[in-house]
Amino acid sequence: MSYQKLRKWINNSRFWKLPNEVKIMLVTGLVIVSILVLMAVFADFLSPFDPYKIGAGPLLNPPGGDYPLGTDNLGRDVYSRCLYGMRLSLLIGFGATLLASSIGSIVGVLSGYFGGIPDRVITFPMDAIWALPSFMTALLISVILGPTVENTVLAIGIGWIPSYYRTVRSLAISLRVEDFINAEISMGASDLYIIFRHVFPLCFSVIIILMTMGISHSVISVAGLGFLGLGVPPPIPELGSELAQARHVILIGAWWTIMAPSIFIFAMILGFNLAGEGLNRLLGARLEEI
Repeated sequence: MSYQKLRKWINNSRFWKLPNEVKIMLVTGLVIVSILVLMAVFADFLSPFDPYKIGAGPLLNPPGGDYPLGTDNLGRDVYSRCLYGMRLSLLIGFGATLLASSIGSIVGVLSGYFGGIPDRVITFPMDAIWALPSFMTALLISVILGPTVENTVLAIGIGWIPSYYRTVRSLAISLRVEDFINAEISMGASDLYIIFRHVFPLCFSVIIILMTMGISHSVISVAGLGFLGLGVPPPIPELGSELAQARHVILIGAWWTIMAPSIFIFAMILGFNLAGEGLNRLLGARLEEI
């Protein structure tokens, strides 16, 4: 792409037509997410201590000096453990979101497009899972499978499949009766061609928005399972389990042990929610035009 074409594409982008508050929200969310992702990727270089090292510093040392966020009751550096915990939370969040979006979107498009008996057969178990809150589904699966990283990804992902399925299925049903789809069918186009050439591309914007906001929900679920002892097993650093351990020392004044992981969780949720809402306004308007 030449410089002139790139400049024309940027100038014609829908981003510049958005209200200023939406621009600020989208940019703020993307900046927060980018910073957090970079911190997670380069945690090996940014963490001053080994997150597993017991006695890296004095027990329950307040923030300051060599320990910017203090140490926990085992003398481990809280900042290092939060960095690695954030990395793990993001990895599990991305993995669970990818699992849920892939299965839910593919099955949703096929079910909504073809309809009939297959649609009713698939919708029944999806509605059964949807009847429970996603965290409760993840909780039950974690209890059955046990606390490991892989099981946590599976548990959270399964809990969110119906959300993608129902949304994409509804969109596929509405697209199925559009005139341009009927025109393609009358000209002899195959169902697979129509699905991958028209239906999936038109659903892609919605899927991206759901995935962006779904990561923040997954981060909450990871922290919740870790707090209950059903997520990632210790001593692997994870923000929810860090909060659980901090309960035992918060009453003696070690406020930083619970404040630090809470700030990291809040930042991740805020960043992805702002980015998701901004993308909803940006891509959602484009979807309405289509």
